[in-house]
Amino acid sequence: MAEPQIDATYFRLPAERIEEGMSTADGQAVLGVIDTGVHVFVRVCDPSQVTEVHSAKHCDSKTRMFRVGELVDMATFADTAVDGATHHLARRCDESGQAGDR
Repeated sequence: MAEPQIDATYFRLPAERIEEGMSTADGQAVLGVIDTGVHVFVRVCDPSQVTEVHSAKHCDSKTRMFRVGELVDMATFADTAVDGATHHLARRCDESGQAGDR
Protein backbone atom coordinates (compact mmCIF):
# COMPACT_ATOMS: atom_id res chain seq x y z
CA MET A 1 0.00 0.00 0.00
CA ALA A 2 1.36 3.42 -0.95
CA GLU A 3 2.14 5.96 1.75
CA PRO A 4 -0.24 8.92 1.86
CA GLN A 5 1.01 12.15 0.31
CA ILE A 6 1.79 14.85 2.86
CA ASP A 7 1.05 18.33 1.62
CA ALA A 8 4.09 20.36 2.65
CA THR A 9 6.49 22.97 1.39
CA TYR A 10 10.13 22.07 2.08
CA PHE A 11 12.84 24.70 2.33
CA ARG A 12 16.14 25.58 3.95
CA LEU A 13 16.56 28.57 6.22
CA PRO A 14 19.59 30.00 8.05
CA ALA A 15 19.43 28.78 11.67
CA GLU A 16 19.23 32.30 13.09
CA ARG A 17 16.02 32.93 11.09
CA ILE A 18 14.10 30.01 12.64
CA GLU A 19 11.14 31.14 14.75
CA GLU A 20 8.89 29.59 17.35
CA GLY A 21 5.85 28.12 15.56
CA MET A 22 7.76 26.85 12.50
CA SER A 23 8.20 23.15 11.68
CA THR A 24 11.31 21.17 10.87
CA ALA A 25 11.47 19.00 7.75
CA ASP A 26 11.08 15.90 9.93
CA GLY A 27 7.79 17.20 11.31
CA GLN A 28 8.90 18.57 14.69
CA ALA A 29 7.28 21.74 16.02
CA VAL A 30 9.68 24.54 16.99
CA LEU A 31 8.92 25.55 20.58
CA GLY A 32 11.71 28.03 21.17
CA VAL A 33 14.92 29.46 19.75
CA ILE A 34 18.00 30.89 21.48
CA ASP A 35 20.61 32.63 19.32
CA THR A 36 23.96 33.15 21.10
CA GLY A 37 25.53 34.84 18.09
CA VAL A 38 27.70 31.77 17.45
CA HIS A 39 25.22 28.91 17.88
CA VAL A 40 21.45 28.66 17.59
CA PHE A 41 19.63 26.31 19.97
CA VAL A 42 16.25 25.17 18.69
CA ARG A 43 13.84 23.39 21.07
CA VAL A 44 11.56 20.98 19.18
CA CYS A 45 8.77 18.57 20.05
CA ASP A 46 6.62 16.04 18.22
CA PRO A 47 3.38 17.99 17.68
CA SER A 48 1.32 14.86 18.42
CA GLN A 49 2.51 15.14 22.05
CA VAL A 50 0.99 18.58 22.41
CA THR A 51 -2.66 18.13 23.35
CA GLU A 52 -5.25 20.16 25.22
CA VAL A 53 -4.28 18.26 28.36
CA HIS A 54 -0.50 18.57 27.94
CA SER A 55 0.87 21.91 26.85
CA ALA A 56 4.05 22.30 24.79
CA LYS A 57 5.87 23.03 28.05
CA HIS A 58 5.27 19.43 29.13
CA CYS A 59 6.12 17.52 25.95
CA ASP A 60 9.25 15.40 25.57
CA SER A 61 11.23 18.15 23.86
CA LYS A 62 14.70 17.94 22.38
CA THR A 63 17.20 20.72 21.70
CA ARG A 64 19.06 20.89 18.41
CA MET A 65 22.18 23.01 17.96
CA PHE A 66 23.22 24.74 14.75
CA ARG A 67 25.90 27.24 13.79
CA VAL A 68 24.78 30.76 12.88
CA GLY A 69 24.44 30.77 9.08
CA GLU A 70 23.95 27.00 8.85
CA LEU A 71 21.08 26.08 6.53
CA VAL A 72 18.46 24.00 8.33
CA ASP A 73 15.92 21.72 6.63
CA MET A 74 12.47 23.06 7.44
CA ALA A 75 8.91 22.54 6.19
CA THR A 76 5.52 24.17 6.30
CA PHE A 77 2.63 21.75 6.86
CA ALA A 78 -1.11 22.48 7.00
CA ASP A 79 -0.94 22.86 10.79
CA THR A 80 2.30 24.88 10.96
CA ALA A 81 1.69 28.18 12.76
CA VAL A 82 4.51 30.19 11.12
CA ASP A 83 5.21 29.78 7.39
CA GLY A 84 8.98 30.13 7.08
CA ALA A 85 8.88 29.22 3.39
CA THR A 86 7.85 32.81 2.65
CA HIS A 87 10.94 34.26 4.36
CA HIS A 88 13.12 36.13 1.87
CA LEU A 89 16.14 33.95 2.80
CA ALA A 90 14.27 30.64 2.47
CA ARG A 91 15.52 28.34 -0.29
CA ARG A 92 12.91 25.90 -1.58
CA CYS A 93 13.85 22.22 -1.87
CA ASP A 94 12.13 18.87 -2.12
CA GLU A 95 11.71 16.27 0.64
CA SER A 96 15.18 14.88 -0.02
CA GLY A 97 16.79 18.30 0.45
CA GLN A 98 17.52 18.90 -3.23
CA ALA A 99 17.45 22.60 -4.04
CA GLY A 100 14.71 23.76 -6.33
CA ASP A 101 13.34 26.96 -7.73
CA ARG A 102 12.48 29.67 -5.25
